[in-house]
Amino acid sequence: MKWGIGLGLCLGIILMASALAMTVPVSDLPTSCTFNSNACSKISDVTSGTCRTLKFSAGGQLAQALVCDKGAAYELYKQAAPIGDLKLCAGGGCIDRWTGFSKFTSITLPSSSPTPTCTPSTEVCDQKDNDCDGQVDEGNICSTGATPLISGSSTGAWGQTRDQNFETMVDSWFRSQNVIQKIPTAQGTALWVPWMNSASASAVSNLQSGGNCNIGTVDLSNNCLVTDEFSQVGIALAMSTRHQADFDQWVTTLKQLRSSKYGSLPVWKASRTATGISTAITGNQDSASDADARVIAALYTAANNDAFTSTQRAAYRQLADAMAADMIKYDFAHVSKPGRNGVMIDNWLASGAVTGTGASLTWNDFSYGGYYGDVVIALLAAYKSTGNLVYVKYAQDTVNTYLLAANFDGTRFSVPPKAFRWDTAGTIPKAVCTNNCGSNSWDDSDAVRAVTICKAVYYAELNNVNLGNDLKAYCQAWMNSGGVRSDAYAIQYSFDGRPVSQVQGGMFENGLGSSLNFYLNKQDLKVKLDEVTTHYDVSRGTFDWTASDGVYRSAFYKANLGTAIGRDIKAFSGGTVVQPPTCTPTTEVCDGKDNDCDGAVDENNVCSTTSCASSVKDVPVTCTGGTITKDVWNGGRTIVCSTTQIVAWDKIGYFEMYKQSGGSTVKICLGTTCIQDNGYAKSGSFPICSGSTTPPPTCTPTTEVCDGKDNDCDGLVDENNVCAPSPPACTPTTEVCDGKDNDCDGKVDEENVCAPPATGLSGLNVICKTNPTGALCTKISDTTNGCRTAKFSSNGALEQVLICDKGSAYEMYLQTHSGQTTTCVGTACVGPMTGFARWAK
Repeated sequence: MKWGIGLGLCLGIILMASALAMTVPVSDLPTSCTFNSNACSKISDVTSGTCRTLKFSAGGQLAQALVCDKGAAYELYKQAAPIGDLKLCAGGGCIDRWTGFSKFTSITLPSSSPTPTCTPSTEVCDQKDNDCDGQVDEGNICSTGATPLISGSSTGAWGQTRDQNFETMVDSWFRSQNVIQKIPTAQGTALWVPWMNSASASAVSNLQSGGNCNIGTVDLSNNCLVTDEFSQVGIALAMSTRHQADFDQWVTTLKQLRSSKYGSLPVWKASRTATGISTAITGNQDSASDADARVIAALYTAANNDAFTSTQRAAYRQLADAMAADMIKYDFAHVSKPGRNGVMIDNWLASGAVTGTGASLTWNDFSYGGYYGDVVIALLAAYKSTGNLVYVKYAQDTVNTYLLAANFDGTRFSVPPKAFRWDTAGTIPKAVCTNNCGSNSWDDSDAVRAVTICKAVYYAELNNVNLGNDLKAYCQAWMNSGGVRSDAYAIQYSFDGRPVSQVQGGMFENGLGSSLNFYLNKQDLKVKLDEVTTHYDVSRGTFDWTASDGVYRSAFYKANLGTAIGRDIKAFSGGTVVQPPTCTPTTEVCDGKDNDCDGAVDENNVCSTTSCASSVKDVPVTCTGGTITKDVWNGGRTIVCSTTQIVAWDKIGYFEMYKQSGGSTVKICLGTTCIQDNGYAKSGSFPICSGSTTPPPTCTPTTEVCDGKDNDCDGLVDENNVCAPSPPACTPTTEVCDGKDNDCDGKVDEENVCAPPATGLSGLNVICKTNPTGALCTKISDTTNGCRTAKFSSNGALEQVLICDKGSAYEMYLQTHSGQTTTCVGTACVGPMTGFARWAK
């Protein structure tokens, strides 16, 4: 009987709950709304018939939804939503930034007496909500005493604070699903950054294809990703207070990019379809060390972001610690070589895991000049997280390697090549330009990232790590190079430190150049960042009125703005004081060390000795290709070097050597008598002498030339870039009427340049150059009809500009662009970096 009553009661409850789901009026459905983790404010709630209109204020913007009773179910429709992390719910259905419709039958009613899950205690710095107020580590209890260089609450652009400016900049990437996409995968929603050939356009035609993305058909559902742009998006999301859901999706992607050969490091290149991600395109599963570093820095930044949940923050840190360990394991070659000023370098940054594990510094394109700053920054964050001084050693080695590659003499500013290998023929390795180097100056996109080596000084000081006075002197020399102004910056330099690009403002120029101001001329940091905002159209969400806000170039500004207002300060501040290795000069002796701190080891023949022996017992032994593990005398001499064993016996007036075991890879010599491939050797006559009594030759200083010798007697060979490729015999400029071939096309004074000058629009000299060679494009047409339209062809691709007379000035607009060219009128140009130019008449 009791069983029957209980069963009837349960069935009644089930039927009642089912009826409740279908009989609750639409006006009684419970509702909720959050935006960027904050509760929305309800503006109005109106029911008309079987539908109900909900309006909320979400961060000062309108969020609106319509929920209707459809008899068998309820339906929820999104009508208006701001850009950001929105979640609006009614009953059992929710909409968010990506979902505009929800259908539901169940109703989630609020509990009248929730069970407490948190016992309040005093809040401490442990990434937990100790006092049960819904916040973690609040009240600045984790403060390290470091303060941002610019207040986030200070007035910024567009009527917003600088904190709001940063969030607006991050949101702009999400305005177009061509810039950032969301992919459903078995592991969850993945955030994808399609690989584009432009930073200012994101149409299907801008997707990388062919040899860059060899997957066949390329469209918005089938395309490639490289971790360059992907890692930059991660940096910005990690500093945001309202993009944790997006960052979690970024991490979902990161885990699927994991290499099959190099631990937790992601592959450099991957592809996607509508349903999944593949790393097979990479083949060798290689990583890219700069992207690895930015991924690691992003994870550590997110792990210290108080706006993110404590559980996820702990997971970010765990993944970052694993990746940092794998970066120093795979992305470095571990070879001990002397650097500048007697400092030994044990860890040499490679371009990626394939090169790093190759352990050969002479590998073509062993490293890239633009990688070093990002790697130093990631190593500093790893030290802050783990307290492991190994990361400081790697950071110091990376700084010293960069200065060596830049051929910095302690005073004069100079830069490393874009791509290089190490020539190890001399005592000190030197960077040698390789195929991807391009010329004797930087390109305009890759090498220019090296400026972050000076931003690393700021992070090091936060972390109480001293990276050495040489780096500080180098950054000061950069500031004095002629390529830096308070409101402008030149992004490109020749190897000897001369600016080769125009010193100018702009999103890319000052976005990059502001990296210098975290350490030097800090008052100009705000000037440069504010100048960038003048190029942004907040209503369109693009810079300089371009088609879209692409990732690669604008990311530098967004990252530096976030750092300036302290969004990543906790990831780097508060470490134990660490000083750099130093060299105290003493007298040079024969010990394999640089005693006198001049960068050379055992120089001036200090190891030269003369000794003579009348028995094989006393003849010095050397072994090439192995290590001597045994050398004993018992009437004869037995020597073991690795797997090879020999014996030597005195004869009357000479000695003999016999191989007893081993192959041909090891060479054992007693004096100048050797065994390798042979099994027997006979020495010369006793006494057998080694060494030399002849004094070392003196050095007469001359001008350093590219000949593999130390001509100027400074202990260095072919320094100051004397082996750099000679400049071309002809440097293209605008053709003028002077009887010379100015544009290097083999013609003199062509295109009627000696005719009387025209006036107005038609008189402007418009030229189009192919990057990076500077060769002139082929003009297709040039017509004036109110405004002037000029069309050029570069390698079969169309370049088109429109020039208009605006009264006191001219304006030029980029209309069609191949990504390969720059079109100029005088010093005003449009091309890869900007789509608009204006100049006074």
